[in-house]
Amino acid sequence: MFENYSLADLLANTYKNFKKNIIVALAAFLVVLAPFVLKAVQHKDADTSHGTNYSTYIVYNVESDRVSVGENGEKLEPFSEFFANLIYANMNGAYIFEDVDEKVLDKISDDLSIDKVQLRNTDSNYWYGKIEVKSTAENGSVTVRLLTASEEFNELVEEKVDALVKEAETHLENVTINKVNSFTTSSPTDTENEDEIAVKGVAINKGTIIKGAVIAFIFAVFFVLFMNFVLYVFNPSMNGVSAFEKYGLKFIYEYRGTADLAEVLKYVEENEGKVTLMTTSDKVKTSFDKKLAKDESSVKYDIVNAKDTHAVLAADKIMFIEECGITRYRDFEKALRQAENFGKEVAGVINIPL
Repeated sequence: MFENYSLADLLANTYKNFKKNIIVALAAFLVVLAPFVLKAVQHKDADTSHGTNYSTYIVYNVESDRVSVGENGEKLEPFSEFFANLIYANMNGAYIFEDVDEKVLDKISDDLSIDKVQLRNTDSNYWYGKIEVKSTAENGSVTVRLLTASEEFNELVEEKVDALVKEAETHLENVTINKVNSFTTSSPTDTENEDEIAVKGVAINKGTIIKGAVIAFIFAVFFVLFMNFVLYVFNPSMNGVSAFEKYGLKFIYEYRGTADLAEVLKYVEENEGKVTLMTTSDKVKTSFDKKLAKDESSVKYDIVNAKDTHAVLAADKIMFIEECGITRYRDFEKALRQAENFGKEVAGVINIPL
């Protein structure tokens, strides 16, 4: 019956099983979200819940044979600015984390609360306020100040800067640069990471949670649609008047309410004689009974299942009551075949729309 399956069938089945689909979608959502939550939650010791900032201060001295004299007679070292610009231009993830051991990168990633991939893709704009580089031409100095939550990161940057300036020095004639000072201090901070929510010693990364929620939501939606597709692709439902027209039924009526139905059945019996209301699914009967209760109808209809052979044999004429999204082509065709086998005339079908 694959040829009868369509997008309408998928949507109808999803709608008719709404409650079940919501439960399945919620379960799928939570399963996918759970790993992101575990990754986002970082437990911190009670006595260090405020975190620690590490401040590293590095000073280099630059000397060359191109010193000029300023307006006030002071000596100006032009290469101090050159080295400052060189250092700042290379403060990006590609240079800093090149050839870095994965364990060290993991530690820095945890300390800075940023994904390793994002860490490798950072540029100098990201490190603004965390890495400051200044030059002073008057005394030929270059200062680098690092302020982060990772001592390992500060040490790594210092190593990279040392290597960078020494490499540049080899390509410059009569220019020397020497590290004259370097020290690191630590201090507690009350400033929380803007991407984190601190709750009783637990830091929750908002970005990871949001990313996980979006991925989990998309997965849940597609998972529910896929499950409905798999379950019903080979047993599609009948989703409109056109589905019944292919069987040559002379009377096809779309249900509009209990009051209207009473008039329709009265008309049918006056013209066709007594008909037996029959359905191919007990779900349709249950759904129909709920509609009667909702409309507070005083009229009761005796609907029998088409699988009840005794009821089929006792019927003079059959009027099917079916519902979009519930009635299956396979079941309806079996019911028509059984009616034909027993020589029972089918007066028509009353179809309950979505």
